[in-house]
Order: sequence, then structure tokens, then C-alpha cells
Amino acid sequence: MQEVLRTVEPWAWTLKKIGGQFGAGTESYFLLLRFLLLLNMLTAVLKACMTLLPTWLDGAPPSPPSPDLSSPCGSYNPHPQGLISFSSQIFSLLSGEGFLEWSPLFYGFYPPRWRLAVAYLCSTFAIGLLSLVLILHRSVSGLKQTLLAESGVLTSYSHRVFSAWDFGLCGDVHVRLRQRTILYELQVELEEAVVRRQAAVRTLHQQARVWSVRVLLNLLVVALLGAAFYGVFWATESTVNLQKRPLVQQMPLLKLGVDYLPSIFIAGVNFVLPPVFKFIAPLEGYTRSRQIVLILLRTIFLRLASLLVLIFSLWKQITCGGNAEAEKCKTCGYNYELPCWETRLGQEMYKLLLFDLLTGIAVMLLFQFPRK
Repeated sequence: MQEVLRTVEPWAWTLKKIGGQFGAGTESYFLLLRFLLLLNMLTAVLKACMTLLPTWLDGAPPSPPSPDLSSPCGSYNPHPQGLISFSSQIFSLLSGEGFLEWSPLFYGFYPPRWRLAVAYLCSTFAIGLLSLVLILHRSVSGLKQTLLAESGVLTSYSHRVFSAWDFGLCGDVHVRLRQRTILYELQVELEEAVVRRQAAVRTLHQQARVWSVRVLLNLLVVALLGAAFYGVFWATESTVNLQKRPLVQQMPLLKLGVDYLPSIFIAGVNFVLPPVFKFIAPLEGYTRSRQIVLILLRTIFLRLASLLVLIFSLWKQITCGGNAEAEKCKTCGYNYELPCWETRLGQEMYKLLLFDLLTGIAVMLLFQFPRK
């Protein structure tokens, strides 16, 4: 059965050729990319079947609520009036407004039916659970070898000397590349052994000095993270004030730049701070493997916490900082200047995703590709 499944796997033969020419490490990288691609395709199909399909089968596509002049609540017309130029369509595509604002891409498009709300929540839960199960299944497949290597039954040196070579390599270039990789792994193991020996014979004065340096560096990391989070909060708050200025409203390109201000700041922080973390880690006196773990933890915390700060900033705008008696929130229970706050939140995520994609493509084409 497993052999039959392997024959229908996408790009199985291509990945096998990559493994033969460039080694098992390169093949495992592309196997991970294939797994992530198929996982995203599966979640997209589940989302469409559980949310979008019931919406269309339940009747005609919903339309925006009709304007009510007696109340500012519920009046929502995202469709632009009059003749729409091609440049306006481009700006709508980049900002998530216009023709995209009332589309299945955002939550405000779906009608307020309880069955659809339950399906929406269940689809999100099912996608998260399925992704967790598949990721755990893939991770557990190599857990036995990892536990065996860490238990001391097989030392790192013997494992790399007797099992690291890939006999399927072809070509002198790939052979020399694999030789340099094995040499680097052995050098890292020897360096970590030296660091552990030095840590075992440190005096009390040396221990105090090392821990003082670590405390100071961690305080520096906390200060950098705090400045980054405050910057995200400031950018989100400033966007609202800048959007109200007549000059910004009259210039579509400037308005687009203002709309992308939080996304630009988050992308800039995620671009600048990880190299700083990489520079700080060796100064703390840890082994190479511990340095990698610290860099990853700080980078992941930076990315996730930046999103949380962005969501908190938007929640503060939508709920007037939690004050239901504020002037803008007293009438509707939320900020009436945001008639569909669910779509507003989705647009920020859309712009962040789109800007991250465009930044990644630009870095690859302008920096990484010319270097190679």
C-alpha cells in the first residue's frame, strides 16, 4: 500500500533526482516545501467546502446592507460609485478595498446566519486540528532517531563519521559540498565540547561575569522587543490620524502608503532585529546549538507578538479602548467610523500578508539571486 501511495505522490521522481544530485539534506528541504504546499491546499479546500459553498447554496450572493439615514449603525456600501479606472482597481487589489472589500475573502461578506457562523468556527477548528495532527505525524517519524542520538547510545562523532555520507551523490561539486558540510558539523561538535569543558571549570568569579553579561544582553533584547512593539502600536494609531488628512485622501498613492504603514513597520522590524539577535547570541557564552535555539525563540516571539500588538491596536480603535460610553462607540457599541470592523481586521491581515510576499520576492530577486 505504501508503494502505491509513493507512486502517486506529486513530484516524487523529481525530488528523487534532486536527492541524487544534491544530497539528502537538499531533498528533505524540498520535501518540507511539498508538505507545506499540500497542507495549505488541503486547508483551502476545507475552508471553501465548509464556508464558501454553504453560502452560495443557501441562496443568492449576499449584498451590502442598505443605508439607513436614521442611524449610523449598519450603513455600509463598499462599492465605489461612478466610473472606475484601471488604477483604482490596482489600488483596490493592493489595499483590499473596492471590489475586494465585499468578497468571500473577508468575513463581512457572509450573511449573519447562525448555521454559517457555526460552520465558520468549526472550519477554523477543524483546519487547526488537522494541521496539528499532520505536523505531529511528520515530526514523530524522525523522533526515534533523535532520541537514540541524544541518549548517548550513538555518539555524534560516530554517527557523522559512519552514517553522514550520501553514496548517491554525483559530480565533483556535490561531493565537495557534502565534504564541507560534514567537516562543518564535526567542527561544531568539537567547538561545543570545548565550550562545555570550559563551563565545567569556571570559577565563581568567572560564573558571575558570564551571568552578568547574559543578564545585560537579555535586558537589551527586551528593550529592543519593547521598542519594536511600541513602534507597531504607534504605526497603527498614526495610520488612522493620517488617513483623515485631506492631502492623503486626495492622493491615492500616498493613501496606499499610509494604509501600509503598520505592515511596513512590522516587516522592517522582522527584517532588522533577527540579525541583531544573531549578533548577540555568541556573546552570551552558550554552545552553538543553544545559540540557534535562542535566536529561533526570540525571532518567533518577535513575529507572533508583533501580530498580537497589531490586533490589540485594532481592538483599541474598534472598541474605543474598551470605553463603551465614548462618543464614537456610544451609539453602536463600537466605533461607528468602522461600519464593518471584521473586514477592517481582515484587510490589515491581507495587507500584511501581501507586503510580506512582495518583500520576499524583492529580496530574492534583488539581493539573493545576484549574489549567487
